[in-house]
Amino acid sequence: MTDTHTHILPAMDDGAASVEESLKLLSALALQGVNQVAATPHFKPSTNESIDSFLARRNESEALLRQAMEGRTDLPQLHIGTEVTLSVELSQFEGLEKLCYKNGNFLLIELDPFTVGSWIPRALYDISNRLLLTPVIAHIDRYLGDDVSPKLIEEIMKLNCPVQFNGYALAKFNKRRQLLKIMNRHPDTIFVVGSDCHNIHLRPPAMDVFEKKAMKHLGEDFFDEICENSRLMLTGELIT
Repeated sequence: MTDTHTHILPAMDDGAASVEESLKLLSALALQGVNQVAATPHFKPSTNESIDSFLARRNESEALLRQAMEGRTDLPQLHIGTEVTLSVELSQFEGLEKLCYKNGNFLLIELDPFTVGSWIPRALYDISNRLLLTPVIAHIDRYLGDDVSPKLIEEIMKLNCPVQFNGYALAKFNKRRQLLKIMNRHPDTIFVVGSDCHNIHLRPPAMDVFEKKAMKHLGEDFFDEICENSRLMLTGELIT
């Protein structure tokens, strides 16, 4: 399996606090059957940190983790990306393409629940059409419910962006029902999966839960398709 969304880079955000915790998360993912994983630390424009400053921190953190992983054949292959919080002016940020997954032009986009509004589809459209980047909607399962209107979700889905969901959401009846409804209503949408793991104890990986629930509720063919989409996105081979 491939995990497209994690916070395993040490001391980057609210995820892994140390290299030791990063290694524990990677080991847990490996035991759950994950052989490729993307580290996607938060980049939030509201903090006023420049992209160059963020990248310098990310590169340093990545170097520390890769050094600790050296010689460890039991750990998943590491890919690097970023989880970027969407803002009205995000498409105007110079160098935004540097925050994509390192292979390809896919940019993982998080919606801020405190600023969700009708501006979102236009902001996503601008990223796609002005910058020729491909937004990937992060953890769509979080937005299904009372916080975001179903009409806005439909407008977002009609943009035909790849959509990432958190694997553990399939273990929750209401979230699973809402996800299945979205998947059935948009059969041509590309879905990818991530754990969104942050730490070992409170927000651990649960890709084994995803595999079990996906095989039961989505079927083997759709499970395989999601896994392949996820792999191809990280390798830059995904065609949208």
